[in-house]
Amino acid sequence: MIDSKYNRYVLELVHNRKVNVTNQDITVFSYVYQQIRNISKNAPVYLIYPTEDIQHFAESIKDLSLQLEDFLKQLISADTDNPLHQLHLVPPPSQFITVKLLEEQPASPLEYEVHIDAVAKGQRNEGAFCSPNLCPFTTQTYVFSIMTEEDDFDFEIPVTNSTTNKDVLTRISELINRTSTGLVASLIYNQHSNVALSIEAVPHQKNRPAHFTLKDEIPNGLIEYYNLNTVTSMPTQSDFTVNNERVTSYGVAFIIDDLFEFTLHEPCEQNIKLKFELNREVITAEMENLQQLINHMLTLSKENQSKILEKGLLAILFAHKEELSKVGLELNENNLLYTIPDRLEQSIENRTLEQLFTDEQSFTTELIEHAQNITIDPMKYVPNKIVSYKDFSQIHYPNPYLTSMYSGFLFASYC
Repeated sequence: MIDSKYNRYVLELVHNRKVNVTNQDITVFSYVYQQIRNISKNAPVYLIYPTEDIQHFAESIKDLSLQLEDFLKQLISADTDNPLHQLHLVPPPSQFITVKLLEEQPASPLEYEVHIDAVAKGQRNEGAFCSPNLCPFTTQTYVFSIMTEEDDFDFEIPVTNSTTNKDVLTRISELINRTSTGLVASLIYNQHSNVALSIEAVPHQKNRPAHFTLKDEIPNGLIEYYNLNTVTSMPTQSDFTVNNERVTSYGVAFIIDDLFEFTLHEPCEQNIKLKFELNREVITAEMENLQQLINHMLTLSKENQSKILEKGLLAILFAHKEELSKVGLELNENNLLYTIPDRLEQSIENRTLEQLFTDEQSFTTELIEHAQNITIDPMKYVPNKIVSYKDFSQIHYPNPYLTSMYSGFLFASYC
């Protein structure tokens, strides 16, 4: 840097360079900015040649270094928000079980092994088989009720002389399925093509047997005629193990360690494994973001011929080339980072990637410190001569931005 003893007005004459630039944008800045501007007005200011490209470069590397610092600090933090600590539950086969995550998450990877011997069922009633085409009724409306533990339902079925058994049973089935979420009705047939109605209670989520009863509201009604109150099976229990711990229950939904809830659907001969493991997709995406940030800074430095910035970044990367290579981060022939997917995935699984970023002696600490230096004084990396000029004709008050050429560079356009 050239420290000139001439004031700003001499520089204007010698270099034909106007320092005071009228800019309409200053009116939109905040009151705090206006105070800083007034303090900086007669303090040492810095002039730089040329302006727009270099200003863009200085602002860009400052912004990128701030992003890089924040990014790396997140990777070394002990918080659950750290992407390297993010766990997800590997979904099991949906045919046998479904899983819903709860708000609590484990601090470290966990594994559960579930074996399902039986899944709870509700009460089942099956009526008598009858010819589907006969019509034993006169024209009238039949009324009956179904009672469960949660609700009571009243139904009306109008029939005529032309209504068949199949028509009546179909209407009952449709009414039950449309009205009650806790009951399932369906038509069944035997080998003689006779038809009957099956009604089954859906098992409860919790440990409670699923019962129901049916009742005609008039004598000789539909329930009595079709023997729909005939119970063919009572509620049965779920029987399964979690990590070899036996559980029996009339329910089908269970909360495990306040971490997740699973619902049983079918028995399964094989053990079902539920794993909380590191989220490879999230971590891989974060490594790509880190790679892009560093590569962006390296590319900018090459485009603007800033050897200081490029050398500083490459010095850190080459110093830790071996550690980076082990986790799948390599430098290509243009000295830009790229990823080897298989090696990166392996480093995620064996936790060497996390160790690289949390190790106090790792490149992370050096890179954070380097990013902080760029943030404090990005003008140090500008590939041009910088001239400072001072107005010695006035008393200067302490300027909070005096130690940063970057701030003076910015204020040169406004003061």
